[in-house]
Amino acid sequence: AVAEYSRLATPAWVDVLVQRLKDAAEARVRARIAGQRVQTLDQAVRRITQRVNLFEKILIPTAKKNIQRIRIFLGDAERAAVITSKLAKTKQQAAGGGWDTDEVEQ
Repeated sequence: AVAEYSRLATPAWVDVLVQRLKDAAEARVRARIAGQRVQTLDQAVRRITQRVNLFEKILIPTAKKNIQRIRIFLGDAERAAVITSKLAKTKQQAAGGGWDTDEVEQ
């Protein structure tokens, strides 16, 4: 805010000077605010970049390795179940207690 002054008792250039000083002060405030916004955005970009790098370089590769391990484990478990089933069927047929799948269908 500008203090009141007599417009009649001062030269004409004072009005122009006062307006330019107001404009300069306003421009300085806007520049400071813009600088703060840029600083805030820089911090946000840095934080986002860190998170993206964390996902791309650590979490995603780890998840892919874990998925591959799970697939291998499930495949091994499936093969083991098939083998166990075949062994049980063979033992039942050898003992004479199992059914013949051909007889069931007829």
